[in-house]
This record gives sequence, C-alpha cells and structure tokens, in this order.
Amino acid sequence: MPGSMPPRRVATILALVGTVLLVAALFVPWYFYTVTANGNGFNPTVTTLSYLGLPSWNGTQRTVCNVPCRSSWSYSDGSLNATGLLAETEYFAVISSAAIGAIAAALLLRPGWRFSRSSTVCPAIASAVAVAAATLFAVDFPIASSSDLPPPGIHRPPGNGPWSSFFGSWTSCPGPGCGTFSWGPGIGWYLTLAAATCLVATTALVLRAYRRPSGTEASSVPIGPSDPAHPV
Repeated sequence: MPGSMPPRRVATILALVGTVLLVAALFVPWYFYTVTANGNGFNPTVTTLSYLGLPSWNGTQRTVCNVPCRSSWSYSDGSLNATGLLAETEYFAVISSAAIGAIAAALLLRPGWRFSRSSTVCPAIASAVAVAAATLFAVDFPIASSSDLPPPGIHRPPGNGPWSSFFGSWTSCPGPGCGTFSWGPGIGWYLTLAAATCLVATTALVLRAYRRPSGTEASSVPIGPSDPAHPV
C-alpha cells in the first residue's frame, strides 16, 4: 500500500524519538530547588537536584554549589520518604513507557508490517503512561515535599518552596542580606512531556494510515470502458 509508507516511516521515527527521550529522562534531574543568599559582596548558591530511582540509591539527590557542600546522597539518607516513593514510582513508570514505545517502534520496523487498528495499542499505551507519569509528578511532588518537611523549628525551611507549589520563586530579607529561592521541574520532566507528544503523534499517524487507504485510493481510480481492470 504505497500511500501508507510515508506515515509509517514518520510514525516509526516518532516512536523511536519518544523512546530515546524517555530513556534520557531516567538520567537527568526531574526537579531543582535553588537557594541564593545575597549580601556582603558574596552570593553563595546551593541547587538541589532530584533524580528518579530507588529511595536507597545514592545520587538520587545531588547538589551544585559555589560553597563547600555535600555533593550527593539518597532520599533515604535525607529522610525524604514520600518524595523517595514518588521518585521510585516515576522511575518504573518511565521505564515501562520506554519499553512499550520500543515495542511500538519494533513493530513498525518489521518487514511486511501493515497498519491495523491493533497497531495503535502500543504507542497509545506508551503515551498514556508517559502523560500519567508527568501529571502525577506535577501533582504529587509538592504533596510529597510537604510530607517530608521536618517539624516546625530551626531546621524547617522558611516560607514557600517545593512543598507549596510545583514551581515558583520568592525573596526573603530578614536581615542585612536577602535570600532568593526558586524551584520547578527539571529537564527530565520536560523530556517526558516531549516523549508523550511523539508517542501521541505516532498513534495519530497509525490511525490516519489505517482509515485512509482503501476509500481514498479506490475512489481515485477511474472506472469505465477505458479502464482495463473494469471492462464493460
């Protein structure tokens, strides 16, 4: 079916791109929280990066600093139980979506493969899981962060932060200097959204190719005495 080949090729590329993006999302930060102190000519900055993975894995929490600080630790080390559970859930959800996306791409690459309604199942499921993962993270991260806050006291962070909204910023000036706080999703979260978009487009192309062929192509063939395939 010549007309179905271009959408098949595009759908295959999109499925592969979506799968690669999901795999990449497993190795980059999903969230950041930056604190900068301004005053006295020196501005120490500490950025905490949150990665997906099992709560006990060292490196799922990392810091980038311009002052001496701890470089990496695990959710368990920081007693971030709720956030660690979310990171673990997201980790397996992204792996599942990537695996199903890879299956979708493999099916599209198979020689002699013809589009059918069943061929939309894998990219549709992969995209649904990716969308669910990104949505769950956006909704649940502030809740999990709030659950992991220490009791009120000297170690409890002041004001707003990841525990109050998914992204934002604010500035506090309690003394001669000020503190600037900013937080929001990292590149891993955006990669997952981009992967979901690719997989949704894959599903749409497969559906389009399934619905298009016989009706349009048959109607474009002249039927009459001059058509040897349809003698009078």
